[in-house]
Amino acid sequence: MFPFRTSLFSRCRDSYYTGIAREILKRNYISHVRPVGQTALLAATSSGRITWRNTSKNFKMQQTLIPGILSGRDIFLRDQTGMGKTLGITLALLSQSRLRKKPTVTNLLIAPNRELAMQVEQWVRRMVTPEHAETSRIKRIIQVLVSGDGAVAQDEIAKQKADLAAQVPHIVVGTPSRVLEILRSGALDVSGLRTMVVDEADQALRLPKRFATEREIRNRQMHPKPAEQLIGLVFDKAGVRREKKLQLVISSATLNRPLRYFLADKDKGWIRDALFIDATNSTSAPAQITHHCLVVSAGSIRNINAASDEGLGGDDIQSAAAGTGTAEDEDWWEEYPADESFGDDDDRMLEGVATACELEGVRRGLVFVNNNTSIPKFIGRLKEHGVEAKELITSFAEGAADRKPATLLVATEHTARGVDLPDVSHVFILGIPSSATSYLHMAGRTGRMGREGKVVTFVREVGWAENRVKTMFKLTKVHVQRFEHVE
Repeated sequence: MFPFRTSLFSRCRDSYYTGIAREILKRNYISHVRPVGQTALLAATSSGRITWRNTSKNFKMQQTLIPGILSGRDIFLRDQTGMGKTLGITLALLSQSRLRKKPTVTNLLIAPNRELAMQVEQWVRRMVTPEHAETSRIKRIIQVLVSGDGAVAQDEIAKQKADLAAQVPHIVVGTPSRVLEILRSGALDVSGLRTMVVDEADQALRLPKRFATEREIRNRQMHPKPAEQLIGLVFDKAGVRREKKLQLVISSATLNRPLRYFLADKDKGWIRDALFIDATNSTSAPAQITHHCLVVSAGSIRNINAASDEGLGGDDIQSAAAGTGTAEDEDWWEEYPADESFGDDDDRMLEGVATACELEGVRRGLVFVNNNTSIPKFIGRLKEHGVEAKELITSFAEGAADRKPATLLVATEHTARGVDLPDVSHVFILGIPSSATSYLHMAGRTGRMGREGKVVTFVREVGWAENRVKTMFKLTKVHVQRFEHVE
């Protein structure tokens, strides 16, 4: 066995994540793991005490997920945001055995963004012993393959290839484009791979929407996403002379039927007899999160008017209002024209966020901005309104825990996908999300592990904006409450 399995988790240092591991073990969710693996985990998590709220709900999904991964069976996983899907997957991958004879990469975890990939590594660093957390030794356990920014990108690729050559990790976690690039270069050996996980798969694969045109469908077929190319290449390379099929785990809070059918296509050979773990009711948001929506105009801010069907029209909208629609049926509501005369990052919107932070006493919040917004400039403007902020990615950089935390973290709807932020009490969304599904994922950055959370969406009072956001709330079955600080 690989040496780290006997001592990896002893004397863990982080109460939040090791507490989750302790609770999972206490409930015997991985009771059939080989004794050395379970002993290693128990040594880490049995010391100290931690109080958990709503634990029976939080860990229901892991009861099936972790044994399922360890059994080697293909898995489709869907659960509400904040229920510990990625952490449960990480714990299961860490508990798998690894042969000493010829160390190879045992597990490959594909994340939708570099922020989540870096957080997974951060979890492992926090859970292992101090001696294993050293950079030189952590690379035997986990290595991260993500893309950087600017001129340093090529240097990062060279360093990541060198690290893989120097020490073969038990787990590789990375973004689709970077892992695909390094795999094609020959620097990543997947011949001994046991499990491949695609987290937030709906974003990674981005299939054509429900009412896509034939041209859009053909274009998608001609230009497959990096994640799709990666899955195909991994199966080609790892499937040679294998007696046992490579395990594929697909996870997302909004895993829909078309995506499951696409992945389970017999011609692809990726999925066989998959276990579908569905611990959510359609795609509704967790009950402990409260939702608000404020409409901002040139000289005022108000709560959104009570939802009604006036001005919406159409059979699909009527079915959504009756509760029969889902966030998967999101194409048609984009027909409402957008009015760009009033920017989502306008000072009036920023002032609304700053005022809400002050009135709510926000100690840690997350604000979502448009993908085209310059985040450094946005942070500077927030500071002018008296709010200290920083970019989300800085939270996962080395040494981030030692820095003074900012009141707000700033992200786009793609960079925060899947990221666990347990201390975030408030989420602020500037503008209408790109889809109903995206709203659920952004809202899900708060209310983690049964905690209470609050989401405030700021919408410009222009054109059809208010009708569009009302329709979005109907699709997601979200009950919007009045924000008490605003008339």
